[in-house]
Amino acid sequence: VFSVIHSVRRMNQTPVDLVQPRQADCLFNIEAVRHELLRNGLDIVHPMSTCWYNDERTRMIAAAATEGNRSPMAGLKPLPHFGRDGYGGGDVVVVGDKSCLALIIGNTRAIWKPFGNWLCDDPERVTDANPLDRYVQEVVERALPSSSSSSSPNRHIFWAWEMSNDRIVAMARAAHVAGLAYLDETSKLSFHPTYGAWFSLRALVVLDIPGLGGSPPPTPSSSLLLLSGESLELGIAFERALAVSSFDLKELRGDRDTNDVDGDADSDSRLPDDSWHEWVALRDVAQIGKSYRFDNDQIRYHYTKQKSLLCDLVARLQQS
Repeated sequence: VFSVIHSVRRMNQTPVDLVQPRQADCLFNIEAVRHELLRNGLDIVHPMSTCWYNDERTRMIAAAATEGNRSPMAGLKPLPHFGRDGYGGGDVVVVGDKSCLALIIGNTRAIWKPFGNWLCDDPERVTDANPLDRYVQEVVERALPSSSSSSSPNRHIFWAWEMSNDRIVAMARAAHVAGLAYLDETSKLSFHPTYGAWFSLRALVVLDIPGLGGSPPPTPSSSLLLLSGESLELGIAFERALAVSSFDLKELRGDRDTNDVDGDADSDSRLPDDSWHEWVALRDVAQIGKSYRFDNDQIRYHYTKQKSLLCDLVARLQQS
């Protein structure tokens, strides 16, 4: 049995999220996990309850149905519950249900140098099909206690790059309901109160630990994040980016975040020719978070997947 001590991330504050065991043989400290992730460039670790996401999914499906439509969320599974809550019956919600603790994991530009150092340790990693995926997976799995230990809670890890129907999580929607970032419905970009659009969502970890309870925290307000006129500019920039890209609109359905359409989750997809410049221009519309803008090589790699950029990164770090 675990007790949860948490502080929800507030604007311009660093969260301190801690799960302490009541029993000496149950060891799980989220602050220690957060420290290990931060050390390796995954500097966003945000707690949430699975019921917040599952309730929002149910609400969106019902709202669309009343209008004769099908919500993109209908194609996505609820987050698992380890038998703790009332979601075991598909979409049926049981009043008074309980939920699990989940962690949303992401990064700002802080990931680039630790990732480069990891490549330097074994330059052959550059040839991996998806080196950034592999790096993130190794870091996250190393930071979490071993799932084989009897003193560690069971867990499910959902990766942002997974595309099978039973594994996709609407990461941007999860971040929205958890109060981490505002999801702009027009551009599908998520805006963090500090980092703006310059961050990526990498994974969602569901733990067999009681959730935070209560209602979800307030979502950051668009009026505080976007200046007058920026919402309109985002819509125009989004349509312009789609017009010059080969992406099918279905890639942006189901609340898939435009922060990840560019390939930040490092899937094998890449944007054709120079159309990626339009996606960068979309991110550049909002003034918030400009000081956290990714470095140019990091931006270019995320959008183009050019291995030569990783080779250059390794060479620079080895020389320094």
